[in-house]
Amino acid sequence: MKIIFHHLAKTAGTSLVKVMEKAFPGQVCPARYDNELTPKLMADPRFVFYQGHFSFEKVAQFKAANASAFAFVFLRHPVNRVLSQYHNWIDAERTRREYAAIAERGALSPETVARKLQKFEQNIFGLSMAEFVNSPDPDIRDVVYNHQTRYLSRRAAFAKNPLEGCIDAIQNLSTFYDFVGLTEAYEDCLQDLFVALGLDKVRPDTKIRVNTNDVHKASGRYRVNKDVLAKLVEKNAYDLCVFHHALGSMLSRKGQRAAVAPGSGIEALTRERARSREGPRPR
Repeated sequence: MKIIFHHLAKTAGTSLVKVMEKAFPGQVCPARYDNELTPKLMADPRFVFYQGHFSFEKVAQFKAANASAFAFVFLRHPVNRVLSQYHNWIDAERTRREYAAIAERGALSPETVARKLQKFEQNIFGLSMAEFVNSPDPDIRDVVYNHQTRYLSRRAAFAKNPLEGCIDAIQNLSTFYDFVGLTEAYEDCLQDLFVALGLDKVRPDTKIRVNTNDVHKASGRYRVNKDVLAKLVEKNAYDLCVFHHALGSMLSRKGQRAAVAPGSGIEALTRERARSREGPRPR
């Protein structure tokens, strides 16, 4: 059985990939983007685990080519996801390392890598959070505006009507993917994923965490002013719908199987969901 992880940006995917590389040593396909994942690589018997920032169409193509393939995805609360993306992108050292790895893999031409890095140097590294969120730059807009909904749905559907894209994304979460996890419940979901993959006897290393940006957090949460927060909510209305659908499905699944373990990520999400239903508290 082949496995494909649809890696949405800033959903703890890099940490998860490190875990999966230990589970499938020497069997991980190097392709990371649509243009790299060719039909030949999809069928290559050397590879079991595939992961990348693919479009939904590419993941669908992969499943069509591999009838028994197992496809999974992790989502993250859209506000936290964008804030994490911001702190990653303004980190010059980290960004340079990432593009060096892309160049070494040959995913982009040296000229394209140089052009991308120049753009970061001149236009992105010095941005404030508010400037980042409000930027019209197409690369920034791609990661700020309903990123998860757009990558979980058919491009044509979202381009025609964002609401149609949102519905498409929710339908795909319900019927296309074999497992849907949440970054906020990473450890619980990782253990459930291993069970779903038939790796019950393998204990996933849940302590492997990278790119967590802890220095920018207070009590585990990103710091953000109310104006930026309001803009993020406005720009991610569809992502919020998709995220809460996934959260509701997870809580329902957990409720059917067993009581939620005290202190788990799922328990924290349950409390947060209950608070959100109460609405804002008067000051």
